[in-house]
Amino acid sequence: MVSSFAAQDDIKEFLEFLGASDVLFGFDSNMDCSVQWSRKDEVSNFPLNANGYIAMWMRARPWKRRPVVSERLNEQQEIELAVINFWYVLRDFVFSEVPKRIFDQEKMLKVSEQQTQLLVKRMTLGTSA
Repeated sequence: MVSSFAAQDDIKEFLEFLGASDVLFGFDSNMDCSVQWSRKDEVSNFPLNANGYIAMWMRARPWKRRPVVSERLNEQQEIELAVINFWYVLRDFVFSEVPKRIFDQEKMLKVSEQQTQLLVKRMTLGTSA
C-alpha cells in the first residue's frame, strides 16, 4: 500500500538535491500541513490545509450502500486515501514550484548585486544615481 511517507521522502530528497537542509513536515488533526526547509540561511515554509482537498475527494467518491462497509468506516477510509493523495499533489507542487522560486530569488539577488555595484561606481565617480 502506498503511504504519505513515500511522498514525504520524495519531497525531502528533491529539496536536499536543490541544496536545502533541515526539511521538516507537519500535519495535525485540523488537517493543517506544512513543509519547512532552510537553504542558504533562509527558512522557507509551505503552510497548507488539506480540508479542501479532502472535501473534493469525498464529493467525487460518495458512499454507496454496501453491506460490508458502514458509512462511517467508508468515510474514515476515504479520508485516509485523500490525505495520501494530498501528499502526492503537494509533492508534485513542490517539484514544479520550488525550482522556479529558487531561480527567481537567485536572479533577483544577481540583479540587486549588479544595481548595487553600479550605484557604488556612480557614487565613487561623483555622479548621483
